[in-house]
Amino acid sequence: MMPSRAERRKLPTTGDPMILRGLLVSALVGPLVGCNPGAPPPAQSGGGGGASAESGASVSDGDAAPRAGEGGSSSGAGQESSSGSTRPDAAATGVTDAGDGGSATGPAVDAGDYPSFVEGGPCPAHALFCDDFEEYTFMPVAGQLDLSEMAPNWAQYSFHGYPRADNAKAFLGRQSAHFDTESGSYRFAAFIRETPDGVPAVPLAHYGRVMVFLNAVSPATQWTILEVQGLLPGSTTELATYGFGGNKGHLAASYSQRPRVSSGDGGIALRAGGPQNAAENAMAKVDCTKTATTETFPTNKWACVEWNIDAQKEQMHLWIDGVAQPEVDVAGQGTECAAGTPTTPWQAPSVFTKLDLTWEGYGNDSPGQQSFFDEFAVGDQRIGCPP
Repeated sequence: MMPSRAERRKLPTTGDPMILRGLLVSALVGPLVGCNPGAPPPAQSGGGGGASAESGASVSDGDAAPRAGEGGSSSGAGQESSSGSTRPDAAATGVTDAGDGGSATGPAVDAGDYPSFVEGGPCPAHALFCDDFEEYTFMPVAGQLDLSEMAPNWAQYSFHGYPRADNAKAFLGRQSAHFDTESGSYRFAAFIRETPDGVPAVPLAHYGRVMVFLNAVSPATQWTILEVQGLLPGSTTELATYGFGGNKGHLAASYSQRPRVSSGDGGIALRAGGPQNAAENAMAKVDCTKTATTETFPTNKWACVEWNIDAQKEQMHLWIDGVAQPEVDVAGQGTECAAGTPTTPWQAPSVFTKLDLTWEGYGNDSPGQQSFFDEFAVGDQRIGCPP
């Protein structure tokens, strides 16, 4: 069984991310059940004040190889991909792209059973699992980062940033997920939901929604706020990663194929979805985006981010505040690539074993970030924005 919240408090309060990664993965192979829509929200504990903290790791900014849209030569930049995709809400009765976030629905996908969240709060209709971030207790540790606060639901990944849940800013309730990161290239903070190889963490075809507050975005280079990832069929090393974020100042959907990163002891290093440095970036076999020409992400306000990913159909769709963003609709390929070509297929993994809520800034123009995530849910139909 998954450890209770009280048992989770007995885990180490700081320490080796490999140990914490193992604890999380072990916990997530427990009961494969959906969320409980009727569960009462737990009592709250106040926390944190948004003070920035650094992981202590460092990378060289000077030799950073460009990701898609970071400058340099992108093969096929500006080419439009073929548009054979139908948005999943187009055929759904009563669904509009109104921004009120009301009763959005869409065609159901094959749900199956997925690891539940411990005390994740009451889930909205159509959700397989959810997290309102109210159940965690932020306990600052002088001179250290507490990277066990979110266990067993999430692993916390820090690279020049600090991910935690606190009461600095919330969309609903008292708390939200809070990431602050330094400015500069390769600055990451993430909550990682990961299962062992072959055990799905999220359906290959799914819908999701989360409220997001970003104080700024990178004006020229690529950045990411959401990723799902899994091993390619027949491989034990090659990962396919799908993401949503931005590029060149506009919204972007992204796809990459990279080998896993090994740790010093021969294990698997904890990572979010993107490369942590220029050397890891250079390992990409495919690194492509579908970049919008006019659609942008709103900053300094809460935005309702909804997505649909159907990896087997090679399709991705995005809504912001209930409004479709068709310029980043994906139908099998992107518009520009730092590795591969725009006609390279976005091949599906066998299963998705990782989901990240993250701020990943790859370029030197990545801002000092204060980002917040709240009311997260994944479902088998479009969930809609919270009231």
